Amino acid sequence: MLETGMPFTAVLDLKKAYDTVPRDKLMQIVEQKLPKHIANMIAYLLQPTILRTARDNTSKEGKDDNVVRIGVLKGDPPSTTLFNMYMDKYAEQILPHTKHYRNRNYGLIMFADDVKTANSHSTVSPIRTQSIFSVEC
Repeated sequence: MLETGMPFTAVLDLKKAYDTVPRDKLMQIVEQKLPKHIANMIAYLLQPTILRTARDNTSKEGKDDNVVRIGVLKGDPPSTTLFNMYMDKYAEQILPHTKHYRNRNYGLIMFADDVKTANSHSTVSPIRTQSIFSVEC
């Protein structure tokens, strides 16, 4: 990259990234890429979560329940891997589009909710790179 011009990097930090992963879409990816016995364990981890709150001692069970059906649990050992599997699908969709932008190749480094793009020319705006990513997601 350094031989062809001045490199630049754009860094994107996705807000509430873990909280917005659709579990049904994640499970489709997991079922395609992992053995069935592992996919079954992950399905168990991603079952709808019931959050129960009680305002006082007189609250009846179930009255203030909230069911969470999206998101990846934070802090669990498989969470980062599951999130990366979900984001890989977007990377596969984004990269073909970015290669046609001004006939330049982009690199994409993704880990958890941080995304870094790199280009060998400083003339491409990091804001343009962010807008390409935003449209695809």
